[in-house]
Amino acid sequence: MKCTRICAEKAWKTIW
Repeated sequence: MKCTRICAEKAWKTIW
């Protein structure tokens, strides 16, 4: 599954 920057941003926020 290729994630775009938007998806990566969501995952990054989830980590915090």
